Amino acid sequence: MKLYAALAPFLALLVGGCTVQEIVVATIDVDAGPPDGAPLGEGRCRTNDQCRPTELCAKTDCAQAIGTCQQRPVLCDAVGPPACGCDGVTYWNDCIRQRSGASASTMGECRVNVAKCNDPSASSCPVAGASCARLLFPGTRCSPDVEGACWVLPSVCPPGGPPDRWTPCGAPPMCDETCYAIRSGIPHQLAPPGPMCH
Repeated sequence: MKLYAALAPFLALLVGGCTVQEIVVATIDVDAGPPDGAPLGEGRCRTNDQCRPTELCAKTDCAQAIGTCQQRPVLCDAVGPPACGCDGVTYWNDCIRQRSGASASTMGECRVNVAKCNDPSASSCPVAGASCARLLFPGTRCSPDVEGACWVLPSVCPPGGPPDRWTPCGAPPMCDETCYAIRSGIPHQLAPPGPMCH
């Protein structure tokens, strides 16, 4: 029945004698779902507000208009890799992204449309409990007011983690792992390779 409903406009165009070009132009996006405000049906959603508090509106990608309500994970381990949510926040891993309610993600740190922060409290981040990652790469000036990127970390930083090591700006040379460097709220520069960080 659903298939017939989706194909009905296309079939009507064929019967009406339209050209292939007119049919292509007139086809509808069945993934877009009903117009805003219209009922979506059981388990379908546009936002988390249309799901139970313990669920998220899961989508296959950030451009998808309609998703399905899916149970949020309760427990997540601290194993990577990071995932970039549709909200521009980098999550330590995809399980933490789902638990936080971000609808979809791409693998790796956010590189485009990054949710920025400018204070250690991360109050400007779109997710409660986020941290302001102020990680600087070589060639970037170390400054106490450097802008950061919003990250959501595991409740306890795991040993190991990403291979990069970081040195706090203006502090005696030392090495911090990525999770600790982010959680500190202090700007850190990427540590040069060498015996100090191995």
